[in-house]
Amino acid sequence: MTKIINKIKVYLMTLVLISSFALAQNSYANINNIKEVSIQQSKLALEAAIADVNRRLGKIKPNMRLSYVREKDDNEGTIQRYKFTPEGSSDGKWTAVNTKYSDNTADEKSWDNDALLSLNSFDIANAKLKSETEKSWLFELPTFVEINVNAEKADQKKAEEFSKVMQAELEVSKKNCNFISYRIYSLKPFKPEFMIEVTKFNIHNILNEAWANGPLVTFKQTKDVEGSMGFLISIDDHTTALYSDFKLLTIE
Repeated sequence: MTKIINKIKVYLMTLVLISSFALAQNSYANINNIKEVSIQQSKLALEAAIADVNRRLGKIKPNMRLSYVREKDDNEGTIQRYKFTPEGSSDGKWTAVNTKYSDNTADEKSWDNDALLSLNSFDIANAKLKSETEKSWLFELPTFVEINVNAEKADQKKAEEFSKVMQAELEVSKKNCNFISYRIYSLKPFKPEFMIEVTKFNIHNILNEAWANGPLVTFKQTKDVEGSMGFLISIDDHTTALYSDFKLLTIE
């Protein structure tokens, strides 16, 4: 009888193990199916977001460009508020907007005109799903960037070098299938100029409509840059910028 009971126990244990294994296999398959579905959904969402950007940009006539106000806070008590006014097909100037809370000068700024979202700087064809949150998908992809040092534009060789160490991240909303933010960051330390080393570079842009059904623009930007100049001067730049008062101007 004891032998029979032991055989039954072994048989039952075998059934439990087989059942558990089958359950694990089924669970794994279900996870894979969900993941695959999510990947497919994310691809469709990315395509829809790209089409959304192009549709919005298509409403801007060739002789129209965007003006706006940018308020930059260095998080150390200095706030600068400047307005960008386009001039011609590509140029423009920054002029101080005098407000009670601004630390402005009469000098023009050499800030980049970076409010309007276009996809020219992103290698969209090589976008890959990086991660997923409850509300969005995050895609990583190469980016074509120019980093200006001392108000001088980087040459082509430098731009190519930067592209090898810089990465982009685009965030697509699950609700509306449109871009809601993008980030550009460094994968490793790099040297934009002799004796200058950047150990951390991260720019995060929060996007929204400039106006109802208007182009997507940056409403808030945070920038974190760390590194060194020579052996004695450290770079520790952490700024926040707010963008507002967007208008389309007709350029003569």
